[in-house]
Amino acid sequence: MGRHLVALAAVWAIWTAAPAAADPGADPGDVQTLRPPRPSAAALDAEFTALVMQIPGMHLVNATITDQGGRTVCKYLDSHNLADTEAALLGDNPSFTPAEASAFVSDAMQVYCPTHIRQVIG
Repeated sequence: MGRHLVALAAVWAIWTAAPAAADPGADPGDVQTLRPPRPSAAALDAEFTALVMQIPGMHLVNATITDQGGRTVCKYLDSHNLADTEAALLGDNPSFTPAEASAFVSDAMQVYCPTHIRQVIG
């Protein structure tokens, strides 16, 4: 009978314990915002190359040079606006059409420097 009393006392203690209530307005303490990991350089290059290959009329000769061009576009955008960047790309690549230059810059922003997309959109 002693075991039954101990078991009954344990059940009673658990049953009568008040559940902890969370205060939604309380300070959550040290909470960190998690961000997804940034893809590797190789993954970004593969994504950029795939996008550029979809630009009508665009012919890739060397993917490495293309990827470097995408990164250069982002560096240029750090201190220039979109129109100046597209004009510079056209000046450096006379075989590009304006539509190809615009698509190339757009693809570069999407893959290598998405923060510039917010600057262009406003």
